[in-house]
Amino acid sequence: MNSLTLSSLALLFGGVLQAQVFQFNGITGVNSSTDDSIDGWSIADQYGGSNYSGYAGEMSLIFANDGDVPGGLGVPRGTFVGDVGGSYADKLGLVVFCTDPNTGFRESGSPADVFTFEAHSLASAESRYLAEGVSGYRSGGLRRAAYLIENFYDEAHAAGDLAAAALQAAIWEVLTDSDPSLSMDDGNYFLRNNSLQSVLNLRSNQMVALTDAWFADAVADGWGGAGYDPANRVAFWLDPTNIHLNQTVISLNPDPMSLSLVPEPSSGLMMMIGGVMLAMRRRRLQD
Repeated sequence: MNSLTLSSLALLFGGVLQAQVFQFNGITGVNSSTDDSIDGWSIADQYGGSNYSGYAGEMSLIFANDGDVPGGLGVPRGTFVGDVGGSYADKLGLVVFCTDPNTGFRESGSPADVFTFEAHSLASAESRYLAEGVSGYRSGGLRRAAYLIENFYDEAHAAGDLAAAALQAAIWEVLTDSDPSLSMDDGNYFLRNNSLQSVLNLRSNQMVALTDAWFADAVADGWGGAGYDPANRVAFWLDPTNIHLNQTVISLNPDPMSLSLVPEPSSGLMMMIGGVMLAMRRRRLQD
C-alpha cells in the first residue's frame, strides 16, 4: 500500500468519523433566562430502585458561540430564541430531552460557562452507549427514543407542561424497559404514587393517559418498522470525553443547520474500504 493509498484512507476515514463539536451553555427547563417554550414540571418517579420527585420535561441548550450557528438561520424546527429579558437575550437555543435518567446534567445559568457536545447519529450514539456501559440502557432504546422525538415532538412541544413532561418520561421508559409502556409502580422506570403529594399523583396519571396513546400509535406502526432509521433527522448530543460525566440528550436535528452527525461505524468502514479500492485502481491504471 503506497503513500497515496494511505493518504486517501486517512482523509476519507478521518473525514467520515470527524465529529461536529458544539459549545453550549447548559440550563434547565425551569430557568427564567429562556422563553416560555421550555416546558415541564415536577413529577414523582422511580428509576432503578431510587425514588425521585424531580423536574421532567424539555431542557434547553444555548449555543455559546455565534460562529457555530450559520448566519441567517432564523428559528428552525426544534429551536427557539432566548428571552429578551434574560441572560441569553436573542441567543439561539435548542430544545432537548435527556437520554440517561441516571446521569446529572452539568448546568449553569451563566453564559460564561460552556459545555461541549458532539452531534451523533443513532447508530453511533448506541455504539457508544453499549461500549461504555450506560447504566440500565436496553439495546434498541435509542431507536425508539428517536421515533418518539420524530413523531410526537411537535405535539408535545405545542401542548405545554403536561405533554413535555410526558414525552421525557416516555423517552426514559423506552430506554430502560423492555416492554415500553409508562405505568404507575411497574418496571425499571415508572411514575409512582406519592401519598403526601396528590398533585404529583394527578400529574402522573395524566401523563400515563397521554403516553398510552403515543405508545399505542407506535406499536401499530411497528415503531417505524424493522428498517426505521432517523438518519440526519434526529441528533444525539454526547459528551465527547465521557458520557458518564454529563447528561446526554436527544433533539430534532434542525435541517437548516445541516449538522454533520457522527455516522454509524459501518458507514465509516465502507467508505474507508472504498477509498482503498479507488486508490489501488488508480495505481493500476498508472502502471
